[in-house]
Amino acid sequence: MKQSENMVRIVICACIVWLLSGSAFAAVPQTMNYQGYLTNQSGVPLNAPVSVTFALYDVATGGTALWTETQGSVTVSNGIFNVVLGNGTPMTIPFDAQYWLGVKVGGDAEMTPRRQLTSVGYAFRASVADSVNNTASIIPAGTVVAFAGTTAPAGWLLCDGTSYLRATYATLFTAIGNAHGAADVSHFNVPDYRGRFLRGLDGIAGNDPDKAARTAMNSGGNTGNAVGSVQGSMYGSHSHGVLGYDYNDGNSTSPSHLKLENGDLAYYGFTLQNPTSGGVQANGGNETRPVNASVNWIIKY
Repeated sequence: MKQSENMVRIVICACIVWLLSGSAFAAVPQTMNYQGYLTNQSGVPLNAPVSVTFALYDVATGGTALWTETQGSVTVSNGIFNVVLGNGTPMTIPFDAQYWLGVKVGGDAEMTPRRQLTSVGYAFRASVADSVNNTASIIPAGTVVAFAGTTAPAGWLLCDGTSYLRATYATLFTAIGNAHGAADVSHFNVPDYRGRFLRGLDGIAGNDPDKAARTAMNSGGNTGNAVGSVQGSMYGSHSHGVLGYDYNDGNSTSPSHLKLENGDLAYYGFTLQNPTSGGVQANGGNETRPVNASVNWIIKY
């Protein structure tokens, strides 16, 4: 690959080694190793520093360089040189397509042909990492998770009952349909899980005795034993008994049961107030609930 009479040539491009496989706990270095072999016009290996300009293209010939870097004093020993590309000018191209490396020495024209970048064997495994990084391929639309932030991240929506256009969120609509309500034939609602605990669909398990009475979350949503239906608060049926102590007011030779005084039951200074007298005191708060913590529910679209 001859250049002008006073310039050198690259006889062998020994290797291009990517350094783009850092650990999961460190930033991936945007650099790569490049090794070449330089001789003079007579084929004698060089032993002198030279200035070399490197460029990356997405075409084998012509086109515009996507990245360039000039290294002004590359050490050459017996014709061999090693450089790290990207130390001077960061490589910001995505490396998601075929690229070619152009090299020129000093003020000479770029050598031809350009070097086609290829992968090492284990780099083929990187395609697996790319697919894992694509959450759409591993987290299906309609997946609901707890989220500790206030604004849904990219690819997710808050489960706040908002109505969305089916055409805009077609994949999510395919997954959940009108289960959580719909304003019209062009819209659908995401679930409204604000202030609600989630409960698994009973199906035929028999763990939800009131499943047939479940109501729609929003107009047009599912009812009964179906995803999207809701239930109001309730506590299980139970009763409270009263112990029947004997009472003697001193005017009778034999004790009687609890006596009635002004509509209330009394026993030795303790009074069980009659509900009809308006004296019953309620205990507890506004609802029956377990210990809990507040989160945002978000849904993948």
